[in-house]
Amino acid sequence: MITNQPTPRDYKSLADSCLTQAFDIIFETDKIIDNHQKKLDEEIVWEYLQDKLNASVVLIHQAIEANMKSVVCSTSPYLLIEGKKNEWPVLPNQGNKRFDEFFSISSESLVYVFFATARDSYDDKIADHIEYIRKLRNQIVHGISRNRLTARDLISYILDTYTFFDGLDAWWDSLRNYYFEHPFNAGMDQGELETVVFIERLTYAWKKIGKSSFSKHFSVNTKERSYFCPYCLPEDKALLKKYDYKWAFLFPEGKNASLIRCINCTNDNQVSRVSCPIEGCAGTVIWEDYLCLTCGREIRDELRKKKEAITKIIASLSVSANTH
Repeated sequence: MITNQPTPRDYKSLADSCLTQAFDIIFETDKIIDNHQKKLDEEIVWEYLQDKLNASVVLIHQAIEANMKSVVCSTSPYLLIEGKKNEWPVLPNQGNKRFDEFFSISSESLVYVFFATARDSYDDKIADHIEYIRKLRNQIVHGISRNRLTARDLISYILDTYTFFDGLDAWWDSLRNYYFEHPFNAGMDQGELETVVFIERLTYAWKKIGKSSFSKHFSVNTKERSYFCPYCLPEDKALLKKYDYKWAFLFPEGKNASLIRCINCTNDNQVSRVSCPIEGCAGTVIWEDYLCLTCGREIRDELRKKKEAITKIIASLSVSANTH
């Protein structure tokens, strides 16, 4: 009997873990570069740290293989075993052998088995992506790679892998789930995680690969005008002055949209489409009649003053009419 057979979920978890590690290797290193006490030349630093980018490539390749194995495993894990079938201990009275003691099929064969068993339809782009990362990984592992990788390239490869295999929003959903379940974050509530852990990674990826490339990985059009999210905005007014993260978008798109969707916290909120009374703000997206999501300021006092001014004008007009 063949024991300890893997499930599709086992391979999917491995894929997500590898991609998260690949992302964090790059993200944490870039964070050190940006926050260094001396002004560092990012290009020179990454030239020196090609080993970190190479490690990320290996993890991306492992994630791609795990994603393909997850799909194949949905049909049967036996398709992942290399070698003669007459050597399998499956006949009556034969001993047991663990699944992971067998040789796995090669990368080249795995691609064919993956496409043969896939229930979803894929186009040439995913095949090209798989082959490109496979060759890149082989150059690193089996030789001396002469490629000069960039952090931007690697972040693009990571997000592409998520989207190719699992569709829009997959990267962000996976990252959120990973950190919500991480033991290091057990003492943090959801709001702290979204402010401290998530939003800087979201902003980093957007800045790294650019607005257009970033947008193709989300179901919300992130190329449109963005707004503050009422749930993500810090309550501390001192922090609010430094808070410049706008990850909420009108949904669906259009002038009459009355819903705002935040990518960071995944919350949807009803909004009113009225003009902000704050001088200098041209915002027209107001939450619960007191918070402008364009400038991030409370507008209760301004609305009260505006109503009082209108009341006075009406009263003066009434008096003027009566005197005539």
